[in-house]
Amino acid sequence: MTRDAQLGVMSVADANGQVVENITMPTKSGASLWTAPIIGPGLELRVTHEGNTEFPLIVDAQVVDKKNFDPETLIDQDELLDIALYNGPDQETVRQVAQSIGKLTYIKFGVSFDCSGFLVSNDLFMTNDHCVNDKDTCESASIAFGYEKDLNKNTIQGEIHRCSEVIKSDYPLDFSVIRLQQPAGQKYGFLKLHTMSSTIDQSAYIIQHPEGLPKKVSIDACVLGGKIVQGRRHISDRTHTCDTLKGSSGSPVLNQDGQVVALHHLGKSSRIQDFFYVNRAVDSGSILHFLKENGISLESIGD
Repeated sequence: MTRDAQLGVMSVADANGQVVENITMPTKSGASLWTAPIIGPGLELRVTHEGNTEFPLIVDAQVVDKKNFDPETLIDQDELLDIALYNGPDQETVRQVAQSIGKLTYIKFGVSFDCSGFLVSNDLFMTNDHCVNDKDTCESASIAFGYEKDLNKNTIQGEIHRCSEVIKSDYPLDFSVIRLQQPAGQKYGFLKLHTMSSTIDQSAYIIQHPEGLPKKVSIDACVLGGKIVQGRRHISDRTHTCDTLKGSSGSPVLNQDGQVVALHHLGKSSRIQDFFYVNRAVDSGSILHFLKENGISLESIGD
């Protein structure tokens, strides 16, 4: 979408007239932008601006996201559960942690993709390197917090935030830290990475947006391996048996205390025998070690 230079605000609404996002239009002539994803059969754009001159706006591209169910990362039966329906003994912790997880949508090569991620400070958001790792992808990206179903299975659209810049991205450990244009941590809380000292398999859970769907949790039969195994390039991953799908990349793997102990990034492999029946997540300790070695403190760079 391109426009000529004149400051204005564009409201993006769904087919029911519900405003999804208000965008302050860029002042640079010919600048382009992507709106946040709109769920439903159509959308409406409303532009307001100062002055009496015309406000040229050209819709020159659109992306239609067609979901294709991909079961490759489900472990046995699909046990993904809408977050509002979970009523286990640690329900309070799970629901509190869930607020910090967001659905990430971005455009690459003219195609819309979904990932997941979570707040690590008031304005910093962690996801996978294979999701967002450069300026162009960041500019197209939107993060929806609170996108979930309620107890009556009604969809809550949540609140849209935008990517401001990529702070740090690493291919081998497959993580990125991006800054949001507006802080969100005070409202939704944020999570801290935790070094897992135990070498014994332990119960875990993942809160995620599989296939870009409203927020879900995988907790039944979800076990995180105690052994560090091969990752993208290094021995940096842990296996897990939590159910995930495309769109779950960047989700936090959490222990029973609600601490982030790994970053989900890979599904089952049909080529490597050790990973035929398990998914993989980057060990949080490996990420923390990398950040320390590079003199990066999430606390010091976050708002």
